[in-house]
Amino acid sequence: MAIEAKAYKTEGGNCGHVHISEDVIATIAAIAATEIDGVLTIGENVTPAIAQKTGVKANAKGIHLDILEDVVSVDLALRLAFGSSIPKVVESVQEKVKANITNMTGMEVADVNINVIGIAEEEDA
Repeated sequence: MAIEAKAYKTEGGNCGHVHISEDVIATIAAIAATEIDGVLTIGENVTPAIAQKTGVKANAKGIHLDILEDVVSVDLALRLAFGSSIPKVVESVQEKVKANITNMTGMEVADVNINVIGIAEEEDA
């Protein structure tokens, strides 16, 4: 039995409505977060490359979304690189995730909450 991802709409102007899957929003958040120097993985043991190859869903990757109308709250569980400045990395992730979701979907991002679940040497990730 296939699990269907929830879809959320944003207004599409005079041409109709646009429906954006929750998985799309989670993917935007994941890519934005992993583009920041100092972020090693999202979630416990799943690297972004493994998640992409295996098609692991958003919640398994350490991403949780709460969406009400066109307002998104994002929760990310991240492992960071040892020696990186946690406050600087987290702030950069929050800014990039918020900007990317807003720019790509037109949805408002209420907050981006980060749970730092571990640190590791880059080669250990």
